[in-house]
Amino acid sequence: MRKIQSFNVTAQLAIIQSKAQLSNSVSRQALTDAINTWSEHQAKYDYERNQTDLVAINRNISLIVTQVTNRICRINPLVWTELLKLNAALNVGIINNINFEPRPVPVVAANTDANHSEVA
Repeated sequence: MRKIQSFNVTAQLAIIQSKAQLSNSVSRQALTDAINTWSEHQAKYDYERNQTDLVAINRNISLIVTQVTNRICRINPLVWTELLKLNAALNVGIINNINFEPRPVPVVAANTDANHSEVA
């Protein structure tokens, strides 16, 4: 995990959601909540984002990790490493204030069709 800024949380969540086969309803709900929170976080522009969304996602992912570790929930063994990678990346991202998958505010050029009334 050398380039943490290029870590793709969306792809990791998609892999986990499609292949995890979680046996516990609490873990399934935690994964759903994490995905929904990430979708809301991703829809915001960079200046609107804060770490509380990442903390909430990490809390849900950590719940799943804890339940699997304590054998309360079963998971597809092939997805276990992906879940741990996501957990580790979120921990590093929260500690170092990393903005995963940035979404800067779009800049409108001065001479676009939308601005012709101002230019003329």
